[in-house]
Amino acid sequence: MTGAAGVGRRNKRLQGRVQSVEVGARLLKVMAKLEGPQMLGNIAQAARMPPAKVHRYLASLVREGIIEQNEIDGRYDFGGSAREIGQAAMARLDIVRIGTAVLLELHKQIHETVLLGVWGNAGATVIYSITAARPVSVNVRIGTVLPTLTSAIGKICAAYLPRSFTATSIDRERSLNKKAGLPAQFHQQQALEKMLAQIKSDGYTLVEGEMMIGIHAVGVPILGKNDELIAVISCAGAAGSLDMRPKGPILKHLQAASARFSAILG
Repeated sequence: MTGAAGVGRRNKRLQGRVQSVEVGARLLKVMAKLEGPQMLGNIAQAARMPPAKVHRYLASLVREGIIEQNEIDGRYDFGGSAREIGQAAMARLDIVRIGTAVLLELHKQIHETVLLGVWGNAGATVIYSITAARPVSVNVRIGTVLPTLTSAIGKICAAYLPRSFTATSIDRERSLNKKAGLPAQFHQQQALEKMLAQIKSDGYTLVEGEMMIGIHAVGVPILGKNDELIAVISCAGAAGSLDMRPKGPILKHLQAASARFSAILG
């Protein structure tokens, strides 16, 4: 009887630990759907759980570095460990594996830095990069989070994704862009909406030093069957060397690579 009772207690403890993992995972999923850092009450309400219970789980996640709490306003957001996990997952996406050959071929054709990006938890994120073999070239590391309104990958994401995904990032950058003295389309609401609508109509975007002086970029979307945004192909180079013509060979090669990507993805 004692042996059976002991086994039963161990099974209950194991079941409790499994349930704790499930609750923790549920909270992480809820936070992923919320826009930006959140107060405890907002997370508890979205998760439909008592705040005291949510606080216990968040405290454990903070200790593991998966969640961070802002010391000033007390808001919770994803921590360094969560970002590392997310970046590792994005690097292993099928789109990277099946598209490597397409990107390598594109790189050989245009001889410029080639980037593949997606919208992640932190914003427009680079998940694959091939640097141009030049004495002076643009080098962007995998995992780099780019500006939403002044990078080619970010602008494509802002134009094609539902605004609920990008609103927090866009609002934050509008204020920064205005202070930086950038043109109206990067901070004034009506001009911004016109710019994003034009990008979606054109099917590509050009960046001419808005993100970094002297660096130009071109970006095109990779779309799924229902025209939903899957990822963004971009190339970047020094001003004066990167062909920015709307009907030039660089854009044509990018569009052809995007079409091949979409065909492979089915």
